[in-house]
Amino acid sequence: MFLSATKTYAYISGGLGVFGFSDFIMTEEYAEKAGIPLDVAGGVVRAGIGAAIAIAISFSLTMIFWRENISAEEESSESEEKSTIYSPMSGKVIALSEIEDEAFSDSGLGVGVAIEPVEGVVYSPVDGVVSVLPSTFHAACITGKNGEMVLIHIGYNTAELCGKGFSACVEEGAVVKKGDKIITFDIDAIKNAGYSLVTPVVIGNTDDYTDVQTLVSPNATVRTGDTVLVLS
Repeated sequence: MFLSATKTYAYISGGLGVFGFSDFIMTEEYAEKAGIPLDVAGGVVRAGIGAAIAIAISFSLTMIFWRENISAEEESSESEEKSTIYSPMSGKVIALSEIEDEAFSDSGLGVGVAIEPVEGVVYSPVDGVVSVLPSTFHAACITGKNGEMVLIHIGYNTAELCGKGFSACVEEGAVVKKGDKIITFDIDAIKNAGYSLVTPVVIGNTDDYTDVQTLVSPNATVRTGDTVLVLS
């Protein structure tokens, strides 16, 4: 467009690339036939300006629309989000297979860990929603933002207490952040009533994941907010 607008013509058929600039050198023969003043270098200068404009436009468009090539494997890897589950309480870690409650010990309700609490508070293990909170407040399920369902069941057969010794800090359906209080419970009162407080923390939708990795070992001491599980 620039060359047309400035009436710059190629007078001979020369080489390609930078060698093509010689095409734009006006010859005496052409000037005589066309009846125009001889301008030997003018065409070359205008051709150079046109080439510079083309390079600048190409560079600008490349910078605007360039997108890094990502392989299918990399895209697949990026799409597989990992979810981290944090401890909802402080206490001693117990292998899930060693607890009394068979519904949890055989991982029938999901893979996870168990914790014997030293403090009577359950905190949210993820950012998410309190999807289940029974009226007895002995358990809760928090559904995380990536769909992970973290089931926390305080003690064994504690539903029989009908809520005695338990208090809810939120309502079912509440949006919570990791570390928000969900339930408080009276450790001494529940133990004196004859109930174990060993608390399973499991992933209710374990089958939705390729792997549920446990990052704590039995008999280890865990604190609220420590990483206990990673889902992928």
